[in-house]
Amino acid sequence: MGYYVQAIGGQMELMRKARPIPEVIADAATSAELKHKLERVVQIRNFASQSLGLPDNDSYRRYADLQRPFVVWNVFAAPELSVAPEEW
Repeated sequence: MGYYVQAIGGQMELMRKARPIPEVIADAATSAELKHKLERVVQIRNFASQSLGLPDNDSYRRYADLQRPFVVWNVFAAPELSVAPEEW
């Protein structure tokens, strides 16, 4: 049960903190480095839709500053020197 509570809480945090990328870029408090990265995201996203025919939907259109280096950690277990996953 604890796993689901944590997962739901994390998803809610993402949704609560997410802002449209153009809004983050226009914010005077946004660093030049982050603005540059997000402008690049917009360019790549437009290329994917216009040139590659990928869906033009809401994916990759919002940014959430979670104040940590990673959104999620994925942990896998395998026997030593193996890529076969352990399953419980």
